[in-house]
Amino acid sequence: GLIGILLAVETLLEEGWTPKRTIILSFGFDEETSGVQGASSLSKYLQARQKMKFSMIVDEGGAYNMAYGRMTAAPAIAEKGYMDVRIKVNAPGGHSSIPPTHTSIGYLALLLAHIEANPRPIHLTLQNPIFKSIECSAIHAPDIPDRLRRHVIQASQGDKTALKKVEQYILNSDGPNAAWIRSVLGTTQAVDMIHGGVKSNALPEEAFAIVNHRVAIDSSLEALKESVVNLLSPVISKHNLELVGFNNASVSAPSGSVRGKVTLSDAWGDALEPAPISSTDSAAYQLLSGSIRAAWEDAHPTEESIIVAPSMMGGNTDTRWYWGLSDSIFRYSHVGGYHFYNGMHTVNEAIRLDGFVDMVKFFSILILNADESKAI
Repeated sequence: GLIGILLAVETLLEEGWTPKRTIILSFGFDEETSGVQGASSLSKYLQARQKMKFSMIVDEGGAYNMAYGRMTAAPAIAEKGYMDVRIKVNAPGGHSSIPPTHTSIGYLALLLAHIEANPRPIHLTLQNPIFKSIECSAIHAPDIPDRLRRHVIQASQGDKTALKKVEQYILNSDGPNAAWIRSVLGTTQAVDMIHGGVKSNALPEEAFAIVNHRVAIDSSLEALKESVVNLLSPVISKHNLELVGFNNASVSAPSGSVRGKVTLSDAWGDALEPAPISSTDSAAYQLLSGSIRAAWEDAHPTEESIIVAPSMMGGNTDTRWYWGLSDSIFRYSHVGGYHFYNGMHTVNEAIRLDGFVDMVKFFSILILNADESKAI
């Protein structure tokens, strides 16, 4: 996307184009590590210089693929939140030849097993971009199952029973994108790091694990913290452990002898609330959608037109630093999933040349449309 944007702008300038409106290309250097130095500083600079909000912001994100028999572009209009929860267990040390029933590592293992045995519930709402995406397919895609199409249309008209049936369809689906859809709908949890003990003949006095959470867009960090405390409290109480919650708040203390202490915290202090949802009724979204369709038709004049269905990001982009600069933030890379040779973030990360050319055309069209628009 970066090279595609630069090439699009260079090509327009070489053709003698002069923009009527301000267009800013803002590229950080540490997006893969949350943009703490790059996008963060760029955003502060722009907010200090820019007295008005931008009409729209477009960052990397969704692509286009075949969905239910119709080519579908999926610009993301929202992002999930993010929080790494540190679960630290302290327990008495000593020699391993005289062990207690559970060491700090043993207690930690019990807590982690309880977390994995209780995944977060998944719920579908009308406001969720995933429902809006399925709704677009129900209207325009020929191969969506008739029953699902009917339930989606009924749900969009306020039928809660139909909405529940759509939710169940998603949860029970085994299609190629089913796992991804389920993961972006709810708050996910993944035990990703663990540490404890210093040698085999000494009881570990401390052990900790990091559990990564991607927070559902209809939830919040506060709700996540509360749910973690509520989930772990029964296990902690059963084993006569003290619980210190987030922000060092004492949550519970055992009535008998204390066998250890569990401390919950934001692991790195970089937790992020779910992003604001950009409206699909805005002029900016309509301009983006029109540019996507125009770029597709230019590259595929003999094929059926593409549909544009809003989606969302499971991961996070640099847009996290730009929320205060625009109400219309979109994450979209005009490239087909089939254009990638070997996936992303792996050996031989590359895309087909025709896919890259289409991307350059899209950014050129988007820039020209935005420059001429009086609606945004």
